[in-house]
Amino acid sequence: GRLVRYNTSNSGIPGNLIVCAFTDSKGRVWFGTYGSGLFYYEKGRFVRLKANGQADDRHIRDVNTINEDAYGNIWIGTNVSGLFCYETDGSLSSYSSTNSEIYSNGITHLYCGRKRILYVATASGLFAMDTYTRTLSDLTISAMGFTEHFDAVLTCICKDSRGLLWCGGKNGLRVYNETNGQ
Repeated sequence: GRLVRYNTSNSGIPGNLIVCAFTDSKGRVWFGTYGSGLFYYEKGRFVRLKANGQADDRHIRDVNTINEDAYGNIWIGTNVSGLFCYETDGSLSSYSSTNSEIYSNGITHLYCGRKRILYVATASGLFAMDTYTRTLSDLTISAMGFTEHFDAVLTCICKDSRGLLWCGGKNGLRVYNETNGQ
């Protein structure tokens, strides 16, 4: 193989500090940057995220995590601006501490669980988004066993072969069972 290097001076990517990557169901490879927003690679070219035909980098600048739900919507977790959904119709929805149940706008990791649930790890706990109804549930205290949101800094989520969600963070690991909600 041959190494190919892409950067802002030779490819048109918006930033060189890439912090996350995700391949969606259409084969596009998405990249989140620190300070320069979100873009994807498709059919040999890089495309910057545009919502309704407009580049929207006012809020989606520091991207920590990217995932896709069962409906083909792209979910974006940012460092300070909350959670965004790039809808299949090209529109953009936002969820933050000012308009939803999320306590902190620091979204650290996204994981699509069973059925239509998107698990959202934040700097203040774990939340579950029903991607169909767009209802958000706080699992931090009830299901994860934390006593305070400020102590519930989560940074990653993964699922094991038994279907258990492992959530890692500032205070070690917590295990969540999707089936019984504990």
